[in-house]
Amino acid sequence: ANSATGIFHRGAGLYDCDGTIQNNTITDNEATDAGGGLSMCDGTIGGNVIARNSANYGGGLHSCDGTIRNNIITGNSAEWGGGALGRCRGAIRNCIIWGNRGPSGPQLQDSSIPTYSCIEGWSGGGDKATSPRNRGSLTRARVIITCKRAPRA
Repeated sequence: ANSATGIFHRGAGLYDCDGTIQNNTITDNEATDAGGGLSMCDGTIGGNVIARNSANYGGGLHSCDGTIRNNIITGNSAEWGGGALGRCRGAIRNCIIWGNRGPSGPQLQDSSIPTYSCIEGWSGGGDKATSPRNRGSLTRARVIITCKRAPRA
């Protein structure tokens, strides 16, 4: 677990990484400002488990404007908003975004509209899905998750 403390401290797990971030477990990090797990990472973020991170804003990811795909983003929290993702404006696709906490936008706040994703309580457009079924462990390198699709409105 990592910690970034003080004013304007971001990205306790990863900060300002523009390369590919793939097949990692990014957990238990805390930033006093934004992006407990990742902040300002603009490359492709794919195939990761991003869990149990916290920050004032964007508990899991903050201001990550690259492609965010095929990730499990769960159990993150934010004091102000964007429990999972805050201000992430790149493409968000094929992700499980579930069980995150924050007073405003517990899953996403001020972020792109995700496609082909399972998002708890989501009504913000794009695809809608019901609860994911986890057939693996968050600590395993490969996790198989399926979502039951809700009927399109």
